Amino acid sequence: MNVLHVVGGDLSKGAFKGAFWLHEGLSASGVNSKICGFIPSHQTSETISTLSTSRTSILVNSLLQRQDALWWLLYNRDRSAGFNAGLFGRKLDRYQDIKAFDIIHVHWGSNGVVNLPSIGRIDVPVVLTLRDMWFFTGGCHYSMSCERYTVGCGACPQLRSESNKDISFWLSRYKRKHLRNAKVNVVGISDWLTECAQKSSVFNDAKVHTIYNCVDTHEFAPFDKSLARDLLYIPQGRPIVLVGATNISSFYKGWEYFKEAVAKLGSEDVCIVTFGGARSIGELPSNINLKHLGYLQDELSLRLAYCAADVFVAPSVQEAFGKTLAESMACGTPVVCFDATGPASIVSHKVTGYKASPFSDEDLADGIKWVLDNRHSGSLRDACRERAINCFSKEVIAQQYINLYRSLL
Repeated sequence: MNVLHVVGGDLSKGAFKGAFWLHEGLSASGVNSKICGFIPSHQTSETISTLSTSRTSILVNSLLQRQDALWWLLYNRDRSAGFNAGLFGRKLDRYQDIKAFDIIHVHWGSNGVVNLPSIGRIDVPVVLTLRDMWFFTGGCHYSMSCERYTVGCGACPQLRSESNKDISFWLSRYKRKHLRNAKVNVVGISDWLTECAQKSSVFNDAKVHTIYNCVDTHEFAPFDKSLARDLLYIPQGRPIVLVGATNISSFYKGWEYFKEAVAKLGSEDVCIVTFGGARSIGELPSNINLKHLGYLQDELSLRLAYCAADVFVAPSVQEAFGKTLAESMACGTPVVCFDATGPASIVSHKVTGYKASPFSDEDLADGIKWVLDNRHSGSLRDACRERAINCFSKEVIAQQYINLYRSLL
């Protein structure tokens, strides 16, 4: 079986990391798996190729992204939100080796990666993995409280538009036209994302499968807690609460809820450890012990951070999946999150962590306290590791995709 994965960026980051781990899992299972996309040249190999092979192709991609952004000159948009038109992109049906593959697996579509009409012109089955909400909205990656994607968008709050036929309305119709195709098979990476897709005007009469995002449970595995703290210069003998993301201050990451929860912990012994971009770390109450690890770019540093902590807190308001939660659990560290969106599929309440009532900072604080009170429980750590391996490991997820591919062939 020959599978081509289409991605849109650095394979060491975010959604693209999940695609890379899936590629590894498929390859280990005997699938001839190949990745292509706008990938940094240092990450290329025999099975990973970049579309940015020359200065010309890099310039073309840059121009495609700039054309995508010209629409925003018409709107006084919310610049903190992620919004892409996706009208311009590479034509997949013209990919030089397209006929050599049995399955085309698209993981990303915006930022000049894919020309959506070209998907319908591909002669083999297409798997479309939803790694956020973009494929079924009028342009936003996360809709937050807006549910206008269920009726075809328009009057987009992220564009600060009051017109029912703004660009989001026409983009939604454009996606509906080109993605509602018998050859396009849709996968959500969480139960919540699948449910949203099924309610959307784009995919409301399509069958949407759920296959969770995967993590490398060999890279992320338990490690001696005391040694991990020594290596990261984290204090011994204190309860450690870990929180972090590439950009903690992103509007959907829930940093404000975390700050309020921390203020309610009522213990000066607790040490808060954060990771992420330095500029994204907001202020915490003055009586809180804080250590910032900076931006952790490699798996070993992340693994040490998870293993050094007693609890990992993920206060996201909206998340397609929550890769950091699964990574933490793979390291045996329980997670506290809100019982909402993608993270709700990952954590088992009071088994592998605590799911707080959305969006209560008080219950978030109660969840942190509950895990800290049970932090010496070996059964809690074992349950985290077991669930990560059984539900999110790249071997398990790869087999689920293989079953889907076979059903399509």
